[in-house]
Amino acid sequence: PQAIKVAVYSSTAAWIAGVFNIVPALAVIGLIGGLYSLYLCWIGLPILMKAPGEKATTYVIVVIVAIVIIYMVIGSVVARGMFM
Repeated sequence: PQAIKVAVYSSTAAWIAGVFNIVPALAVIGLIGGLYSLYLCWIGLPILMKAPGEKATTYVIVVIVAIVIIYMVIGSVVARGMFM
C-alpha cells in the first residue's frame, strides 16, 4: 500500500500538468509539473517506504531513473501509433 501511495502522490502533478501539453506554448508548464513530480518522489519515497538513511538516496535515484525510462517507452509507443 505504501508504494501505491508514493506512485499516485508523486505522479499526480505530472498528470495534471500534462494538460498544458495540448497547447505547445504552454508545454514548459507541463515540464515543470513533471519535474515537480520527481521532487515529490524524492521527498516522499524514503519516508513512506521507510528506507534507511544511507540507502535512501540510491533508492530514490533508481526509482526516478525507472520512472523516466518507463515514460520514455510509453511516449515512444504512443508516438509511433502502436498503442492499439
